[in-house]
Amino acid sequence: KPASDKPAVPEPVVEKPKRVLPGVIIGRELAKNLRVYVGDLVHVVSPMGEIGPTGAIPKARPFRVAAIFFSGMYEYDSKYVYMLLPTAQKFLGVGDEVSGLELKLRVPNDTEPVMSAVHRMLSATGSGGGFDVQDWKHLNASLFTALKLEKIAMFIALCFIILVAASSIVSNGIMLV
Repeated sequence: KPASDKPAVPEPVVEKPKRVLPGVIIGRELAKNLRVYVGDLVHVVSPMGEIGPTGAIPKARPFRVAAIFFSGMYEYDSKYVYMLLPTAQKFLGVGDEVSGLELKLRVPNDTEPVMSAVHRMLSATGSGGGFDVQDWKHLNASLFTALKLEKIAMFIALCFIILVAASSIVSNGIMLV
């Protein structure tokens, strides 16, 4: 048979392999504000970039949303992004350094013994002077001060309201007699 009578065989389509992006876990409020879902791409921007002719140039890199978390605290859900430590170190360009460590305790009010033990361990390694150990009470001191001030202001306002109500009751009683 002649070659022209053969049916044309379509050439196989070779798809370019997709680049696998590292995943991040973002808070529910942040996902809602950005309107992203699991599997979507987000561009994370780091202010720690290189210095260019016009000043600092921030780093930006695409990541895939691997999961969405809900902690119940708006501050965490709207601001935090979690990723693997090696991925974060590579993105920020800090080598194998760790700039912070966060511990969660079963009893949140018992932070003093844990803080002193962590400070002792850091001091024993010889690098204790370069680290700052803080608990949630110290980190949120301004919030607790504001709550204390609000409590005092509400007490004074309530006292004035009770004083006006009491004087009104007394004056109505005198007028009635």
